[in-house]
Amino acid sequence: NLANASPLTPGVPLGGTLSPAKETDAYRFSAIAGDRFFFDVQGNTDMGSTAWRLVDPFGNEVFNQGFGDIDTQLLTKAGSYTLLIEGYYYNTGLGSYTVNVQPVAPTTVAAFMLDTTVNGSIAVTGEQDAYTFTLSSASNLYFDSLSNEGSFNWTLTGPAGTAVNQRSFTSSDWYTSLKDLRNLP
Repeated sequence: NLANASPLTPGVPLGGTLSPAKETDAYRFSAIAGDRFFFDVQGNTDMGSTAWRLVDPFGNEVFNQGFGDIDTQLLTKAGSYTLLIEGYYYNTGLGSYTVNVQPVAPTTVAAFMLDTTVNGSIAVTGEQDAYTFTLSSASNLYFDSLSNEGSFNWTLTGPAGTAVNQRSFTSSDWYTSLKDLRNLP
């Protein structure tokens, strides 16, 4: 019965145990239309084959996949959402986990000038920083991440579509990355 789901506070890590490991733990939290959340698996032990899914106030699945991080989700309906952490029927023993339903602020877009360094920070998991620039004519560009941080990605889109999609900062400064930034419209 989903009405008996335990309350979950977004932004506060939640630990739990599947005992037995094939059971389902149910949690609920409230959201308003337009809220964004990153679903962060912060730890798990002996979870075996486990999935998690999010059900909206009308019983529709928002996601249903293996037990790993879920990128930022935009919730489109106001009401009570149910998060289910589900062990598969053949799991044995106990499984423990820590998750955080991390609120994510809306992405803001800032203008920037080519040939300038941008310094920034990501305050919470799932946050995105966006920048915009204008080219007066077709141009060859080079992106230098100035960082050895492999957990950050970047994407470049423009009038012709997506030129670079989710490239790691650590994969951006070497010769194979140059082909994507040539002759941008």
